Amino acid sequence: MDVAAWVSSVAAVFSAAFTVVAWHRSNLSKAARQAADAAEQRANRKVDAVEKQAAELRRLVDGLSRPPLVAVAERTKSGRRIWLENTTDAPVVISEVVNDEDFMQLDIEREIPATIPPGAQLEMRALASMGHTIPSNLHLRIDGNRDVHVPIRPT
Repeated sequence: MDVAAWVSSVAAVFSAAFTVVAWHRSNLSKAARQAADAAEQRANRKVDAVEKQAAELRRLVDGLSRPPLVAVAERTKSGRRIWLENTTDAPVVISEVVNDEDFMQLDIEREIPATIPPGAQLEMRALASMGHTIPSNLHLRIDGNRDVHVPIRPT
């Protein structure tokens, strides 16, 4: 065999060997890519779950740190005019005034159940006479089943 044939044979062997190595590395790369894609999907699901938990915790903290309703009263000749304000970012439904029997008369501008949009107010008038005082707080049932005590602050 002459030198050219030997060089050609050695080059063919090296070419075949490099082809096998390239094919093997390509398969490893595909497997690594698939593993990376699966890991990314798992991470995205975990991030979504953590974001949901964070949003729920923010909602709970907001509910604990500030009351859903604030009542401010102004004295009138016959009692007090009370403004009940929704301090949340969602509508609040007043299902019942639990302590309405503590008031001599409590007039509400809307029928109960009444919905107060976010940032809006509901006006009430509490009458007092002959030594009958106006309670210092409203005991309300909101959103169907949650009881809240709202202090009535004078202006």
